Amino acid sequence: MGIDRDLLVVILCGGQAPFGACRRPSQMRRWEPAIELSKKEQFIIKRLKRTRKLFAFLRLHRHELFDDKFQQELEGMYRDTGAGDEPVPPALLCMALLLQGYHRISDAEAVELTVMDLRWQMVLGCFGADEPAIAQGTLQAFSRAFDRSRDGPKALGADDRACPADE
Repeated sequence: MGIDRDLLVVILCGGQAPFGACRRPSQMRRWEPAIELSKKEQFIIKRLKRTRKLFAFLRLHRHELFDDKFQQELEGMYRDTGAGDEPVPPALLCMALLLQGYHRISDAEAVELTVMDLRWQMVLGCFGADEPAIAQGTLQAFSRAFDRSRDGPKALGADDRACPADE
């Protein structure tokens, strides 16, 4: 079964052409996590057979979900000002938002889980991190920009449904 990219856009972007109004900075790096599973990832995925299956799904399909075309759309959220630190790849931030929504947790806890939870580290591609993969302010700013870029799931009649990966 392949990835339904149209459904993913509806879930992530509220069904609208996302983020097209801004330009991508020329120096922005893309999120390019490994495709092949490490031994550690294989072990974790085996442990996820009965619960929290979304982690395994996201790890196995992240390169399909966040292909170059979709990453380019996400990068449109950044303004080309040249100010501030090097931007975090938007696809990484978007994946963190997916995990945050799945757990229904705060920005602060999401940031902490990038260091403390092996499942988060597996999906985000940051095993062994001593520092958070993202800053709380960066996640908050991305989340606000993401919310402004769409009408939200309620506009499509979506509600809090069970995640198909956990059924």
